[in-house]
Amino acid sequence: MERKYFFGIAFWGCWEVEYKKRLFDGVMLMVLRLQTLLIYLHSVSTLVLLNRSWTSEENMPKNLKSTYGRFT
Repeated sequence: MERKYFFGIAFWGCWEVEYKKRLFDGVMLMVLRLQTLLIYLHSVSTLVLLNRSWTSEENMPKNLKSTYGRFT
């Protein structure tokens, strides 16, 4: 009787460790995906804001004003 109980506890402990490991891996994967999405959105929003603020020549940095006129 005691031996059966002991193996049951051992099996439950192994299953619990494996479950926690898989859960941790899943959570970390979701965190990485979320970080990647946030970095992507941040870079896109930065490009959009820079493009919006540099469309008029008075907002453009001085070293870009001369080159901007050449390419347009």
